[in-house]
Amino acid sequence: MSVAPRSLAGLHVLADDDPRWKWDPVEQARAACEGGAGVVQLRAKRTGDRQVLAWAREIRRLTRACDALFFVNDRFDLACLCDADGVHLGQADLPPARLPAAVRARLAVGRSTHDDDELRRALGDPAWARDAGYVTPEGRLAAQDAIDAELSAWTHQHPKARVAELLQAEGVPCGPMLGAVDQLSDPHFAARGYPRWIEQQDAGRMCFEGPAFRGSGMTDVNIFQAPRLGEHTAEICRELLDMSEREIERLLAAGALEGPPAE
Repeated sequence: MSVAPRSLAGLHVLADDDPRWKWDPVEQARAACEGGAGVVQLRAKRTGDRQVLAWAREIRRLTRACDALFFVNDRFDLACLCDADGVHLGQADLPPARLPAAVRARLAVGRSTHDDDELRRALGDPAWARDAGYVTPEGRLAAQDAIDAELSAWTHQHPKARVAELLQAEGVPCGPMLGAVDQLSDPHFAARGYPRWIEQQDAGRMCFEGPAFRGSGMTDVNIFQAPRLGEHTAEICRELLDMSEREIERLLAAGALEGPPAE
């Protein structure tokens, strides 16, 4: 798979050819990219292949320019032709296991799930998941602790990125939970400009949070060095309090005012 599972985080926007929408898929994708989407997916159920491929190539250009991922719905052949990052397959489409090996190596593959059977397949179809008591919502609620224990045991067998990969391949909407350290090294967060590094005087290199999302009318965050202790004391006394240099020096010497540390 060409796309690391953890890079599929963020806003996932579906660009659709439904005639009810005011904008065509390309315009939808352009707005999504301007809004900071991490993934754009083209779904075209009503349009011929030639037009879909033209849309796909233009959306690929837009997503590449803003470091977003691009998926094509249903058609792995069109996904390959437009150099998409992945393909999303429904239950009526070709099963992921039937895709050519070269395609699976090139594309990330998503799969829709609509029922418990499809979710069980993502878990490897364990025997406990076929318990007759889990058929109804009431039965699952009554066995909540037992189900949680089984799911916890399964997730502990894999790194969290692998858990996300397995579930996403069956269409289960999920993503890994990233801690502060994960966010510093996550390629998707880095590509979206979330970690902001600055050189803080007296402290060295420090990381701060950038924007969690972006919009076309939003300005970027303004992050800069914090002042040193007492750095602006004299300036404030002089310009805002109208104190003389002699008075400022006297109060500094007496310890009533705090100035910057000696170099």
